Amino acid sequence: NGRWKVQKAISLCPPAANQVLLSPGGDQLAVVDDGADPEEFRRLVRQPVLSVLGRTAAGDWSLQYQWRCPRSFLHTSCYKLAPVSFSDDSQVLLFTAAPHVFICQRSHDIWTLQSPDAVCGADEAPLLAPDGKALALFVRPEGQASCAQKGASIELWQADQQRQWQMTGKYACGTALFCGPCAMAFSPDSQQLVFPDATGQRLCLLQRSATGTFESSARLEFPAGSGGPGFGGLCASALRWNATGTRLMAEVAGGLQLWCRGSQSADWVAAGWLTEAGTSDNSQGRPFGFGIGGYVNEGGNASFSGQFSPDGVHCALFDTLQGHCSIWGPDTTGQYRRQVAIRQGAGLARVQFTADGSQLLLAFRGPLFGPQKGHSGLACLSLVPDPEAPADEATDTGTDQL
Repeated sequence: NGRWKVQKAISLCPPAANQVLLSPGGDQLAVVDDGADPEEFRRLVRQPVLSVLGRTAAGDWSLQYQWRCPRSFLHTSCYKLAPVSFSDDSQVLLFTAAPHVFICQRSHDIWTLQSPDAVCGADEAPLLAPDGKALALFVRPEGQASCAQKGASIELWQADQQRQWQMTGKYACGTALFCGPCAMAFSPDSQQLVFPDATGQRLCLLQRSATGTFESSARLEFPAGSGGPGFGGLCASALRWNATGTRLMAEVAGGLQLWCRGSQSADWVAAGWLTEAGTSDNSQGRPFGFGIGGYVNEGGNASFSGQFSPDGVHCALFDTLQGHCSIWGPDTTGQYRRQVAIRQGAGLARVQFTADGSQLLLAFRGPLFGPQKGHSGLACLSLVPDPEAPADEATDTGTDQL
């Protein structure tokens, strides 16, 4: 009847689950218990525990691995134990106890922890390649304040045939506004890594060579008028690939910049500057200003993010503050044009396409004050191809109609 129900409740070990991470295949579950003693008023007694559970043939979950944070780490790590990601094949688990980075390898149902000293010193969450064979770390110079924006770099680590991790490269990078980390992203096939260069004016693209090492492949320029370099010369706050690795999205001040890959891996072309104003040809400038959650565009305060559709061709642009969302696709020239626009009265926490791309899910939250205070929920928009619809036709839709 289309309703969801709980099929089976499982008991986790440890019983407290502060963070949970499910592997892409759905057969592995990483659970973190922060070790807080509920009887301790000031919560000074903590020894975080990471547990990995595996799904059995009978559909049950069994404990396969457990790591308890050493007491020597507690003065720095007791609040920061976190599972970061599984590899696509669920054979590698990356987790952090800042500033230490740990990698677990799985063989059948047995997990083996890599040496704690193998990878250490990351300032922000590391990035694991989908194939589990490469790792990117954002690192600031030793002794530098966390808000310093110069001298930051990305360390690239790779696993050899014996699954031993070695640093294979170090690259200067730009950082996000307000002391944020460097935006970086591996392509879905793990063959490319992209991040802003030290100036923040361009994106640096690394390509995995035949020998397995990453080498500089291309530098992507932000076209004039895209707003990329923006305030203070800083650019992308997030980078996203589409499912096929042929399109790249950069979240910058007030919108999204898109690139499409040509016939050669190093041949990239700017495909559009996406804003709520609807322009996409990179030809018009835009005023810069500082506002709540990011920059101010023509419509007021805005904080934009984006998602690619499963087919990797279309993308959704949404404003997390005002609740505006639009869907974009390429025209006959390859430039992106707005095809659907939605005006949701509440801020959007998340937007996601369904697996077949036929629907768009909107998780929205109401304002903090006023008659709609605290109003939140989920909405679903069915997407039907309509080649005759005007490119900029907007649909003012309330929650009940979505």
